[in-house]
Amino acid sequence: MTALASALMVMAYSGGAIVPQFYVWLKPTFGFQGLFAAIVVPSYLVILTYAWRYGRVGLTARE
Repeated sequence: MTALASALMVMAYSGGAIVPQFYVWLKPTFGFQGLFAAIVVPSYLVILTYAWRYGRVGLTARE
């Protein structure tokens, strides 16, 4: 599950699937800087939350 979720996040954000399309559609209404912050900050919060929760799955403890 975590491999699929991380792949979907990468494709959505940097692969041009979802987030860039929202940006293009909403830029004329909200402007460049406001829309950039409104999209990028929550996106990075999702990535941070995912990394925080699943970042150590499958790793063994060092002895």
